[in-house]
Amino acid sequence: MTNQEIDALIAEKVMGWVRKGSGPSLWVGTDDEVKWWVKHWAPSEDMRQAMQVARHLLGEGFASFEVSYHDDGEHRGWSSYIGRIAGEHWGWGDTPELAICKAALKAKGVNNVS
Repeated sequence: MTNQEIDALIAEKVMGWVRKGSGPSLWVGTDDEVKWWVKHWAPSEDMRQAMQVARHLLGEGFASFEVSYHDDGEHRGWSSYIGRIAGEHWGWGDTPELAICKAALKAKGVNNVS
């Protein structure tokens, strides 16, 4: 799955936005307020946007959020944890942004993200 596909899933499944527009497309919220231009929405690559995703989930009742780097000599990479009493969700990636996005998608029931 490409980063652009992950970004689109984050917009739709996590943020609850819909794509609108025939020319330059926009991500629009349920209140019809424009949230981002599609071409500029890239939480899998932009830490500011990835943190917006994490804050959104914390606002929905998720109680814990963590990002950390692991290097045990054999495996190295980033992990992100998003959790609440009802369950925990982990994401792994080469970057912290990608790990956050994968954990966020899992928290919303999208488990087939590689």
